[in-house]
Amino acid sequence: MLYVVLLLAHGYVFGHQDLIEITGYLNYLDDPTLYGKDFYIQNITARIPNERWMFVQVLDFFNIRSPWSFLVAHFVVAVTMLSGLILIAQHLIKDHLFAFLAVFATTVVFYKINLGGNEIYYNTLTSSLVSKAIATWSIFFLLRNKVTTAILMLIPTSFIHPLVGIQLFLIFSAIISVQQIKAGKFLAELRKLWSIPAYLLTAGIWLFFLQQQFSEGSLSDATFFEIISFRLAHHFIPATFGLKNYLILSPLIIFAWIYFWKKSQTLFWFFNFSILGLLVYTIGVEIFNNALFLSTQWFKTTIWLKFFSMMAVSALAYDLFQKYIPRLIKPFTIIFLVALTGFTLLLFRKLPDRHITSFDMPWKGQYNDEIAMARLAQRVTPEDALFVTPAYFTHLKYYGMRSTYVDYKAMVHHKTVLPEWYKRVNEIYMFNNTTNMNSSQRVSSPLTTMITSPDWISFSALGITHLITDEPIDLDATLLGQKGKYYLYELK
Repeated sequence: MLYVVLLLAHGYVFGHQDLIEITGYLNYLDDPTLYGKDFYIQNITARIPNERWMFVQVLDFFNIRSPWSFLVAHFVVAVTMLSGLILIAQHLIKDHLFAFLAVFATTVVFYKINLGGNEIYYNTLTSSLVSKAIATWSIFFLLRNKVTTAILMLIPTSFIHPLVGIQLFLIFSAIISVQQIKAGKFLAELRKLWSIPAYLLTAGIWLFFLQQQFSEGSLSDATFFEIISFRLAHHFIPATFGLKNYLILSPLIIFAWIYFWKKSQTLFWFFNFSILGLLVYTIGVEIFNNALFLSTQWFKTTIWLKFFSMMAVSALAYDLFQKYIPRLIKPFTIIFLVALTGFTLLLFRKLPDRHITSFDMPWKGQYNDEIAMARLAQRVTPEDALFVTPAYFTHLKYYGMRSTYVDYKAMVHHKTVLPEWYKRVNEIYMFNNTTNMNSSQRVSSPLTTMITSPDWISFSALGITHLITDEPIDLDATLLGQKGKYYLYELK
């Protein structure tokens, strides 16, 4: 039932938004004649291995590319993760309802209250969701003292999403070392920790190759820091994470840190090393503007701290109920189940208004203007057409199968490519670090407000042949069609 609640609460996304980097890639594997002029596809596929390659290969191997197969895979992955989260909570909380409440609070109540724009659950099938589903079970086995299994499960985690895997590997290794040293068994138990070198010889080598690919080129640390700050500040720069998020999560994390000191040494040390990393990362990024610290994105570990904090609060609540008002536990359970049912029905009723363009169920077809416009572009333009679209319009890659001069949402994380991407984004959208906008404001900006008439004319010199705009334009161009607020033009 929780999966249904999550779908109704957060929607489901396929074929656009963050999947612009994945679904177009899959189309290209099916038909390499597509996207011949596409900046993202041509640059990401020119570098193997790349940060998307392993996940795309997994999807390709299991033939996960159609809307139905993506939805089924999302269901399997999400349920696998949610089951693991509930079992982790039950490891500490003996009552099933209060264990469920910890997961519910993490994925529903406190959803979008985060540090760095990261969540455990996502409403789309991404490498992050898949890797965290595996990582959840890795944490479960660590708490059960199944150290070898826990470490080995981080190998596929790291292959699919390097940062999720390597962060947990470093924390796990530190926890294991501290626990063995405190027990006076470090040397005696060292030979049993063969899973650590196994990780280093598999995932470690993979991460080394990715780092080598990423580091190619002569991009300076200052320029790299500028580009990441421009596009991904909400993920990387602590000062941009929002005061409200700090005010809500910091007390919860501190409370849980203290709570686990007595209740779980494994989680206590998890907090120790994660928080230490957060402090070092913040100093390295905010004070020294260091690109090495920036690339670790250590605030991603706060997704686990938030969940563990919900566990601590729920465990304390259960203890208080059990100690002072045990007879109210059963009535509370009934009230919660009734409230959850009512909440679910309310979400279902409000669904059309809340998820106008983010409930991409396979049976809905062309249910919004964005999909309809992308399909129109596929029908009336040649395969080698080169497009410019509004920054927020991410449907063309999958639904239209056409090339774009640049995509604000699709980045190739290689130092040789980032400067050209940055130049093109400024060239088309007039976005750069001097623009007084945050990332959300940039994405939502209408294309016609960012570009003046002389800019339209210069597009032809860049090889751009077609435009999708969100307003009509006064330009010597041929209107090929309209879908809702979107207009499709061919440049002359």
